[in-house]
Amino acid sequence: MQEKKYQVVFSGKISEGKSVEEVKSSLLDKFKVPKDTVEKIFELDRAIVKKDVSYEEAEKHRDLFAECGALCEIEEMSTPVEASQQLQQEEPAEQQSHKTEHPKDKPSYPAAIAPSESKSESASPKPADYDFAIMDVIKEAWEKTKGVKGALWGAGLMVLAVSIGLSIALGIVMRIIGVGPDNIAFSVATQMTVTIALYPFLAGVMMIGVNRAVDRPVCFNMVFGYFEYMVPILIAALLITLLTYLGFMLLVLPGIYLSIAYLLVIPLIIDKNMDAWPAMEKSRKAISRQWFKIFALYLVMGVIYLISMIPFGLGIIWTLPMIVVMNGIVYRIIFGVED
Repeated sequence: MQEKKYQVVFSGKISEGKSVEEVKSSLLDKFKVPKDTVEKIFELDRAIVKKDVSYEEAEKHRDLFAECGALCEIEEMSTPVEASQQLQQEEPAEQQSHKTEHPKDKPSYPAAIAPSESKSESASPKPADYDFAIMDVIKEAWEKTKGVKGALWGAGLMVLAVSIGLSIALGIVMRIIGVGPDNIAFSVATQMTVTIALYPFLAGVMMIGVNRAVDRPVCFNMVFGYFEYMVPILIAALLITLLTYLGFMLLVLPGIYLSIAYLLVIPLIIDKNMDAWPAMEKSRKAISRQWFKIFALYLVMGVIYLISMIPFGLGIIWTLPMIVVMNGIVYRIIFGVED
């Protein structure tokens, strides 16, 4: 006999003595999801927070929500759910910390509340309206830097080694073909080539930040973990580099705009499995909604970074990883992170 499957449904009921805002805050703390995700389950009449699980698994998730003051019900999967929407949720990070996971394993974290969808639909994510407080993001990035510095510095040193190797190789090529270092055009082309070639490695660094933003385990060798996306990453790197260079050469301001607008292209390619140009447009359009605020966020972080360099540069041990984690948090706020 086929085992019965169940789903956990939240219909807006909360524990007596708790306010809605208190429950929302507890859910945010426990499940580490974007604020928009929690807001949506309170807007829906019926939100499926877990489905297609055994009764014991359903009880576990019901109890996790109850700890936050959100009262859920368990239903058999045969129950009609035409008007419902789904929030896929795994155990909170603090309950997963004791488990040993292979670096390639991908624990599930919710991206946003959405009906069950096919891969083709999820490949072109539509970000909800979003907002954030600059200092809240800075504070969270600082807190999440703890425990990730070693992984990020290890990854950074690998990227530096690759960069030096590429520069030496291109320098040798220049000498062989008889081009001197004073050739400006060739020097610019060399710099662009190194930058583009480093993108697959930088993608690994960026994804360490994204994974840290949702409390997934990270390790330094993730810098080599995303070469399967090399083709769209290299295409995006080429286009971003050319368009940004062109923007700076023409009027400067377009270059500044694009350098911020394309900040989240690489995570989109990897996390949402998108091609280069759709990811570039998705990043640009989403960031443009709050461009000045995101620019201000990175400006504040830049000031913090410069200040951290004053005591013999020792402060960058913390601030460089903090920048990477902050970028991951911004990505999570705007797009959410896929399972």
